Amino acid sequence: NKEDLGATFNKALAKFESDEAKNEIHIVKKALEENEKYAHKQIHSLLPKDDHLTSFFEDAFALYKPVNNLGGVFYWFGTTEDNQGVLVAIDCNEKGVKGALLTMLFETALKEVIYKKKLNNTTAILNSLDTHFKEHLSTLDSGNDSVGYNVSVVVVDKEKQIVTFSGANQNLMYLDANNDIEVAE
Repeated sequence: NKEDLGATFNKALAKFESDEAKNEIHIVKKALEENEKYAHKQIHSLLPKDDHLTSFFEDAFALYKPVNNLGGVFYWFGTTEDNQGVLVAIDCNEKGVKGALLTMLFETALKEVIYKKKLNNTTAILNSLDTHFKEHLSTLDSGNDSVGYNVSVVVVDKEKQIVTFSGANQNLMYLDANNDIEVAE
């Protein structure tokens, strides 16, 4: 994370006596920080805007507080041709730059699954995402560095007043009619 990176650079700086070496390390540190800021902005640009959520849900908000500044955890919202809302939450075991890249891959895959394949069944969406990533990530896995991810898919049909859920290693928490928290597995 950013604090560890800063501490590492500061320790390295203390070991070097020459101003030239210190200057070079500062340049590298600044470039890394600028790249991280840019990647952070790119990931945030993929998240649904509040007005996109409230155009479908009357009273909605999203709280996005990832542990790491970069990648690996995100949510996505879209609507189908028949006006069903599709909400997806994804947590990759990769963080940092790898997680940011996976986030972008997931966002692209979701658009393909929802808009091109026109899937609106939660299980079909989950299976399609899984197949997509098994195909595309098999070339990226090396040794023991297998990529893992947890996915939740919710489809809301407002006309029929039906909410469906499928999850891979995640559950759905919701409030029942008595405002008690319930868990769907």
